[in-house]
Parts: sequence; structure tokens; C-alpha cells
Amino acid sequence: FSEEALEEANTALERISTCLFGPRERITKFGDEKASMERTGRETELIHFLNSGEDEFRESMEDDFNTAAALGVIFKLVREINLYMEEVDAMKTPATKLVLMEGESILTALCETLGLLQGPQKPSDKGFGAAIATEESPTREQLIEMILEIREEARRQKNFSFADGIRKRLSELGVTVEDGRDGFRWRIKH
Repeated sequence: FSEEALEEANTALERISTCLFGPRERITKFGDEKASMERTGRETELIHFLNSGEDEFRESMEDDFNTAAALGVIFKLVREINLYMEEVDAMKTPATKLVLMEGESILTALCETLGLLQGPQKPSDKGFGAAIATEESPTREQLIEMILEIREEARRQKNFSFADGIRKRLSELGVTVEDGRDGFRWRIKH
């Protein structure tokens, strides 16, 4: 154990989280847009790569829980999904949404198998957390969205110091906010 090893592990986890964030964001942008099964050759290759990666992951886990090899598979999938997302930014195809959904689904399932990227556990039946966590309570995501709406209003009113203060404070709390041409996006750092 060392601080350097811990930082490397955190960077690796952030790489996976960032990869999952991209497809989720793009899938959301597609909304209810109809997708087609007509894939390009590259998309067909990617789907085969994802499926064979899933098989390779399973074989690694069946080999005396070889988690190092299983993580290696996850990072190969991350690299390929990231490459595809760069291509998607240049040219969207009718099957883009389905391919992104498949990539996100497989990568999420593999990460969950290893217990990666799982948020905080729900409060137990006992204790203070249970008293305040009712079904009527807003979710963490809803609260973040509300704060970001306030930030956007501050930006519209050109109160940039206030908006920057909100962004800085969210960052301190583990929420990354990225501004872009199409608005903003956010994610929780793991």
C-alpha cells in the first residue's frame, strides 16, 4: 500500500467512470429517437469485441477469480468504447444509440461484478440515516440537478462568480461539472 498506488487506482476508476458517462450522456441526447439495427462494419466489429470481452471476463473470473485479468478486459473495453465515441462525435449512424446502449450495459455489468462504481449504500433500518431517508426524500441526483439549475440561472444573469462558487463547492463534494457548447453535464467522482 502506498499513496501513489491509491492515486493510480483512483485514476483508473475515474477512467472507467468517465467512459460510462459518455455513452449515458449521448444515449440521453437521443431521447426517443428511433434506432436502427443497420450497423456499419465498425459497429459490428465493436459489438463482437464487446461480446468476446464479456466472455473473456467470465473466463478470467472462472480462473480462480483472476481479477487482474478481468480488470484488463474492462480497460480494453473502455479503450474501444472511447474510440467509438470519438467516431460518433464525427458521424452518427442509425445504430449509434443501440451500440452505445450495448457498450454501456456490458461495461456496467462487468464493473458491478467486481463491485466497481457502486454508489453509497442505502441507509440501514436503524440509525439516523433511516429517519431522514424516506421515500419522499429527494435523491442525491435530484438535489444536484436543482443546485445546477440555480447555477445556470446565475450564469444567465451573468453572475459568474456565484456560478463558479457553486461549481467549486460541488467539486469539493465530489461532483464534476463540465460546461460545453450544448450546456453542461455532471457526474459524481468515484
